[in-house]
Amino acid sequence: MKIDIDQHNNLRLREVFSGVLMETTEGNQIGVCMRDDTLEINVCPGSKNTDNWWRVNMQTGRIENMREAAPVPVPAETGCSTCLPNAVNQRGAIDATLD
Repeated sequence: MKIDIDQHNNLRLREVFSGVLMETTEGNQIGVCMRDDTLEINVCPGSKNTDNWWRVNMQTGRIENMREAAPVPVPAETGCSTCLPNAVNQRGAIDATLD
């Protein structure tokens, strides 16, 4: 992971392949993970993993629900996961390595 400050004084993270977890005072969390050409986001209300994964489409600028594209359950984890390990390939399809 590379960390610096951009021209607007924003904290900029690069090469974040392990994921970043942001948490509010109330315990709500968002996990962000970088993929080759996009970002994946996991929304965890109250620090609970609800399998609420989103992918940023960098060509259209839209944020797409990953479960609508491939509605296959992912094993529950404790807490909010920042990356969906080996579960989703570049096309948004679920790989067979979920177990």
